[in-house]
Amino acid sequence: MHVTLADLQEDLTDLLTMTQSCGGRVLRHASSLGRSKSDYREMTHALLLSSTERLAQSYDDIAVDLRAALDASRQWTEADIPRLTTLKRTTADVLRVLQSNLAFVLSAGDWQSPSFLHATVSQAGSQTGRIVGAMNDYKRDGHLDADAYEEAFRREYLRASAIFPPEAFLTSSGMAALSTLVFHLQADLHVAGPILAGASIYFENKIVLEKAFPGKVTYVDESDADAVIEVARRMRPQAVFLDSLCNTDTL
Repeated sequence: MHVTLADLQEDLTDLLTMTQSCGGRVLRHASSLGRSKSDYREMTHALLLSSTERLAQSYDDIAVDLRAALDASRQWTEADIPRLTTLKRTTADVLRVLQSNLAFVLSAGDWQSPSFLHATVSQAGSQTGRIVGAMNDYKRDGHLDADAYEEAFRREYLRASAIFPPEAFLTSSGMAALSTLVFHLQADLHVAGPILAGASIYFENKIVLEKAFPGKVTYVDESDADAVIEVARRMRPQAVFLDSLCNTDTL
């Protein structure tokens, strides 16, 4: 197969996998809504269910188009490249837009501050019966959504022994994570410096570090592993900050 067509086949297969994964989540959520009708007011439940069914149909329609294209892959020729490229880009764009619909469907029935007691109808939606007062009834800090995400993240990305199990913490953004970590280092671990950081870390990371540890931050070219090790041995930093090289003018 022509190399471009092979790449397109791989890309369309990946998009189909994403579509099926999202569609599966929607169908499981629809099933959950069917079992928990009494946890919602009638009109609310009807809206949530109809929105869920429409979204499931959208994912199913996309999957049908992708399967039809992939089923004919043995007959593809170079003349099909523009059509397949358009299908790939259009599908990716639609899936991106549908992410907001997916987020709505999965979370719209749950409250930011869900009730743990109620006289008539719960305000906890799908989490009814699982909310404990002063434990997870306010979603600014610890809450069930974060628990599920953190566990899924650990299971997918982190491998470690049971002796030193890794922890994952969900935050609202990368900068929120960094700010939380810096505060923890300062307040709880009494870290004051010196600090070693990659020269190409995100610029806002540099601002946070330099304000938190004024005059204590040393930068090193993180693409030179030997240099990083040598500087670390010489300065013996209390903390090291490295970032994925994803958004710098020196990449």
